Amino acid sequence: MRKIWLLGLLTLCLSFFITKNTFAEKSTYQISITPVVERIHLVQNSEAEKKFQVKNESDQELKIKVYVAPYSASGDKDKVNLESETKYTAIHNWISFKGTDGIYSGTQIYNLGAKSSAEIKYKIAVPAEVATGGQYAVIFAETIGASESAGIKNQSRVALKIQGVFDELQKFGAEISEIKSSGFLLGGKLGLKTEVKNTGNIDISVGVRASLSSLSGETIFEKDYATSVYPEVTKTLEYAFDETPGFGIYKLHALVSAAGEKKEIDKTIIILPAYIIIPVIIVGIVAIYIIYRRISLRRARGARKKAKKL
Repeated sequence: MRKIWLLGLLTLCLSFFITKNTFAEKSTYQISITPVVERIHLVQNSEAEKKFQVKNESDQELKIKVYVAPYSASGDKDKVNLESETKYTAIHNWISFKGTDGIYSGTQIYNLGAKSSAEIKYKIAVPAEVATGGQYAVIFAETIGASESAGIKNQSRVALKIQGVFDELQKFGAEISEIKSSGFLLGGKLGLKTEVKNTGNIDISVGVRASLSSLSGETIFEKDYATSVYPEVTKTLEYAFDETPGFGIYKLHALVSAAGEKKEIDKTIIILPAYIIIPVIIVGIVAIYIIYRRISLRRARGARKKAKKL
């Protein structure tokens, strides 16, 4: 009986050791791509030839597939959409890749030796009529024929974002909503919020500058932020400042600029720590009681004087 118990314990330990090492295994299929973003100035009714590099970071030969998809991003956190085809994603239909046989196609397969790189050429066949000033797509390179180990799929995918620009068709425009920030802060971090709508037909850069200073003019912090907004997209910009002081009266200045438009605010900010609210409430109640008491006493004295006269 004792031998059976020891044998079972040994089997359990060995099973745990094997399982632990199997799941700790890292994927051996790793690739990288250069560059990761390409902004290309295009001309109608022409062809543009470009290239990028894919590197096999692993110790074994890999087979990769290269293809292109439409790209759009919207929402507060730039939620990416790789399926919807709009007038701004038509470029994904114009892109083709040069195969090892010299023929261009929308999808290609390449073999990469261990620790080797491949220079992949592609062309953009621009039609005579283009609807917008900006066009967006994403090129993917991914390993194929990947194996699975302990339920973990050994696969790698990398992306190159394509931004096509037509200089003669660009239309810039932006609408910036009111910049909001609380004038009274009871603990926590000072925040800033606004919305920017891109009313043009190409992506725009948005700059945000925020600074907080004391009443004497001493700078507490100064922050600069930058983001981009895609055409016909409204993006909410929201920031919280870690450097928010715990107590005092300050001046906040904020400036938001996009596509030649600007909006700014200057605001007085009162900051109180959360723990001070109880004493403030108590003092307030006492003050109200004292005022009420004095008013009551005056009324009582007045009533007594009138009574004596009668």
